[in-house]
Amino acid sequence: MSYDLKNYEMPVNQQNGIHTRLADLALAVPFDSVQHYQDYISRLNQIPRVLDQTTEVMRRGLKDGLMPPKIVLEKLPAQCDGVIAANPFLLPTKKFPADFSDEDKKRLTEEITKAVNDDVFPAYRKFAEFLRTDYNPKGRTELSIESLPPVAPLPGGITAYLTSLAQLAAVSPAFRQSVVKRTSFR
Repeated sequence: MSYDLKNYEMPVNQQNGIHTRLADLALAVPFDSVQHYQDYISRLNQIPRVLDQTTEVMRRGLKDGLMPPKIVLEKLPAQCDGVIAANPFLLPTKKFPADFSDEDKKRLTEEITKAVNDDVFPAYRKFAEFLRTDYNPKGRTELSIESLPPVAPLPGGITAYLTSLAQLAAVSPAFRQSVVKRTSFR
Protein backbone atom coordinates (compact mmCIF):
# COMPACT_ATOMS: atom_id res chain seq x y z
CA MET A 1 0.00 0.00 0.00
CA SER A 2 1.39 3.37 -0.95
CA TYR A 3 0.55 6.36 1.21
CA ASP A 4 2.08 8.73 -1.35
CA LEU A 5 -0.43 7.53 -3.91
CA LYS A 6 -3.26 7.40 -1.34
CA ASN A 7 -4.18 3.80 -2.17
CA TYR A 8 -5.77 3.66 1.27
CA GLU A 9 -8.62 5.74 -0.16
CA MET A 10 -9.56 2.69 -2.25
CA PRO A 11 -9.73 0.11 0.58
CA VAL A 12 -12.01 -2.46 -1.02
CA ASN A 13 -11.94 -4.54 -4.17
CA GLN A 14 -13.40 -7.81 -5.41
CA GLN A 15 -10.69 -9.86 -3.69
CA ASN A 16 -10.20 -8.10 -0.40
CA GLY A 17 -11.68 -5.52 1.87
CA ILE A 18 -13.20 -4.97 5.26
CA HIS A 19 -16.49 -6.44 4.05
CA THR A 20 -14.84 -9.82 3.40
CA ARG A 21 -12.36 -9.74 6.29
CA LEU A 22 -15.10 -9.12 8.85
CA ALA A 23 -16.93 -12.14 7.50
CA ASP A 24 -13.94 -14.23 8.63
CA LEU A 25 -13.99 -12.82 12.16
CA ALA A 26 -15.44 -16.00 13.68
CA LEU A 27 -12.52 -17.95 12.22
CA ALA A 28 -9.91 -15.51 13.48
CA VAL A 29 -10.55 -15.45 17.22
CA PRO A 30 -10.54 -18.13 19.91
CA PHE A 31 -13.75 -19.48 21.45
CA ASP A 32 -12.43 -21.37 24.47
CA SER A 33 -14.22 -19.46 27.23
CA VAL A 34 -17.36 -17.50 27.98
CA GLN A 35 -15.17 -14.38 27.99
CA HIS A 36 -14.02 -15.14 24.43
CA TYR A 37 -17.67 -15.24 23.38
CA GLN A 38 -18.37 -11.96 25.19
CA ASP A 39 -15.38 -10.40 23.42
CA TYR A 40 -16.74 -11.64 20.11
CA ILE A 41 -20.13 -10.05 20.82
CA SER A 42 -18.34 -6.76 21.59
CA ARG A 43 -16.56 -7.02 18.25
CA LEU A 44 -19.83 -7.68 16.44
CA ASN A 45 -21.29 -4.55 18.03
CA GLN A 46 -18.40 -2.53 16.56
CA ILE A 47 -18.94 -3.63 12.96
CA PRO A 48 -21.27 -0.68 12.16
CA ARG A 49 -18.56 1.76 13.30
CA VAL A 50 -15.88 -0.02 11.27
CA LEU A 51 -17.99 -0.02 8.09
CA ASP A 52 -18.93 3.65 8.65
CA GLN A 53 -15.26 4.58 9.02
CA THR A 54 -14.42 2.66 5.86
CA THR A 55 -17.23 4.48 4.06
CA GLU A 56 -15.77 7.83 5.13
CA VAL A 57 -12.34 6.87 3.80
CA MET A 58 -13.97 5.81 0.53
CA ARG A 59 -15.83 9.14 0.36
CA ARG A 60 -12.45 10.90 0.59
CA GLY A 61 -11.30 8.77 -2.31
CA LEU A 62 -14.43 9.76 -4.23
CA LYS A 63 -13.66 13.42 -3.55
CA ASP A 64 -10.05 12.96 -4.66
CA GLY A 65 -11.07 11.02 -7.77
CA LEU A 66 -9.33 7.89 -6.51
CA MET A 67 -11.73 5.19 -7.59
CA PRO A 68 -11.26 1.55 -8.47
CA PRO A 69 -12.49 0.42 -11.90
CA LYS A 70 -16.25 -0.09 -12.26
CA ILE A 71 -15.72 -3.69 -13.34
CA VAL A 72 -14.30 -4.36 -9.87
CA LEU A 73 -16.87 -2.31 -7.98
CA GLU A 74 -19.86 -4.03 -9.56
CA LYS A 75 -19.07 -7.20 -7.62
CA LEU A 76 -18.93 -5.65 -4.14
CA PRO A 77 -22.61 -5.17 -3.22
CA ALA A 78 -23.32 -8.80 -4.10
CA GLN A 79 -20.44 -9.84 -1.87
CA CYS A 80 -22.06 -7.97 1.03
CA ASP A 81 -25.39 -9.63 0.21
CA GLY A 82 -23.60 -12.98 0.12
CA VAL A 83 -22.10 -12.42 3.56
CA ILE A 84 -25.57 -11.72 4.92
CA ALA A 85 -27.00 -14.83 3.24
CA ALA A 86 -24.19 -17.08 4.47
CA ASN A 87 -24.22 -15.51 7.95
CA PRO A 88 -20.77 -16.65 9.08
CA PHE A 89 -21.17 -14.57 12.22
CA LEU A 90 -23.30 -17.29 13.85
CA LEU A 91 -20.62 -19.99 13.45
CA PRO A 92 -19.56 -19.76 17.11
CA THR A 93 -23.10 -20.72 18.18
CA LYS A 94 -22.78 -24.03 16.34
CA LYS A 95 -19.96 -25.42 18.49
CA PHE A 96 -19.59 -24.54 22.13
CA PRO A 97 -16.93 -26.04 24.39
CA ALA A 98 -18.25 -29.08 26.27
CA ASP A 99 -17.88 -27.44 29.68
CA PHE A 100 -20.29 -24.57 28.88
CA SER A 101 -23.55 -24.71 30.78
CA ASP A 102 -26.81 -24.89 28.86
CA GLU A 103 -27.71 -21.47 30.28
CA ASP A 104 -24.48 -19.93 28.93
CA LYS A 105 -25.00 -21.55 25.53
CA LYS A 106 -28.55 -20.22 25.33
CA ARG A 107 -27.63 -16.72 26.54
CA LEU A 108 -24.59 -16.42 24.24
CA THR A 109 -26.57 -17.70 21.24
CA GLU A 110 -29.26 -15.10 21.92
CA GLU A 111 -26.74 -12.28 22.38
CA ILE A 112 -24.79 -13.18 19.25
CA THR A 113 -28.00 -13.51 17.21
CA LYS A 114 -29.21 -10.14 18.51
CA ALA A 115 -25.88 -8.44 17.66
CA VAL A 116 -25.95 -9.93 14.17
CA ASN A 117 -29.58 -8.95 13.51
CA ASP A 118 -29.46 -5.51 15.18
CA ASP A 119 -25.93 -4.35 14.32
CA VAL A 120 -24.10 -6.46 11.74
CA PHE A 121 -26.79 -7.02 9.10
CA PRO A 122 -28.06 -3.40 9.07
CA ALA A 123 -24.44 -2.19 8.77
CA TYR A 124 -23.75 -4.56 5.87
CA ARG A 125 -26.98 -3.49 4.13
CA LYS A 126 -26.05 0.18 4.58
CA PHE A 127 -22.54 -0.46 3.23
CA ALA A 128 -23.92 -2.39 0.23
CA GLU A 129 -26.36 0.45 -0.48
CA PHE A 130 -23.53 3.00 -0.34
CA LEU A 131 -21.59 0.86 -2.80
CA ARG A 132 -24.57 0.52 -5.17
CA THR A 133 -25.80 4.10 -5.16
CA ASP A 134 -22.87 6.39 -4.33
CA TYR A 135 -19.62 4.56 -4.96
CA ASN A 136 -20.01 2.16 -7.88
CA PRO A 137 -21.50 4.66 -10.35
CA LYS A 138 -18.36 6.79 -10.00
CA GLY A 139 -15.88 3.99 -10.60
CA ARG A 140 -13.39 4.63 -13.35
CA THR A 141 -13.95 3.07 -16.74
CA GLU A 142 -10.24 2.62 -17.49
CA LEU A 143 -8.32 -0.20 -15.83
CA SER A 144 -4.91 1.47 -16.04
CA ILE A 145 -3.46 3.04 -12.93
CA GLU A 146 -2.45 5.92 -15.16
CA SER A 147 -6.14 6.83 -15.39
CA LEU A 148 -6.05 7.89 -11.74
CA PRO A 149 -5.61 11.59 -11.07
CA PRO A 150 -2.16 12.67 -9.97
CA VAL A 151 -1.94 12.79 -6.20
CA ALA A 152 1.71 13.36 -5.50
CA PRO A 153 4.21 14.00 -8.26
CA LEU A 154 6.59 11.14 -8.88
CA PRO A 155 10.13 12.33 -9.55
CA GLY A 156 10.52 12.06 -13.31
CA GLY A 157 6.93 10.85 -13.76
CA ILE A 158 5.48 7.37 -13.89
CA THR A 159 7.83 6.23 -16.65
CA ALA A 160 10.91 7.09 -14.58
CA TYR A 161 9.36 5.38 -11.57
CA LEU A 162 8.63 2.19 -13.52
CA THR A 163 12.10 2.29 -15.09
CA SER A 164 13.67 2.50 -11.63
CA LEU A 165 11.61 -0.49 -10.52
CA ALA A 166 12.78 -2.41 -13.60
CA GLN A 167 16.40 -1.49 -12.82
CA LEU A 168 16.01 -2.68 -9.24
CA ALA A 169 14.51 -5.92 -10.49
CA ALA A 170 17.46 -6.42 -12.86
CA VAL A 171 19.98 -5.87 -10.05
CA SER A 172 18.24 -7.68 -7.22
CA PRO A 173 16.78 -11.15 -7.74
CA ALA A 174 15.11 -10.89 -4.31
CA PHE A 175 13.38 -7.65 -5.32
CA ARG A 176 12.33 -9.20 -8.63
CA GLN A 177 10.83 -12.20 -6.82
CA SER A 178 8.92 -9.92 -4.43
CA VAL A 179 7.46 -7.99 -7.39
CA VAL A 180 6.48 -11.22 -9.14
CA LYS A 181 4.91 -12.55 -5.94
CA ARG A 182 2.93 -9.34 -5.21
CA THR A 183 1.77 -8.57 -8.74
CA SER A 184 1.75 -11.90 -10.61
CA PHE A 185 3.85 -10.06 -13.21
CA ARG A 186 6.27 -12.32 -15.07
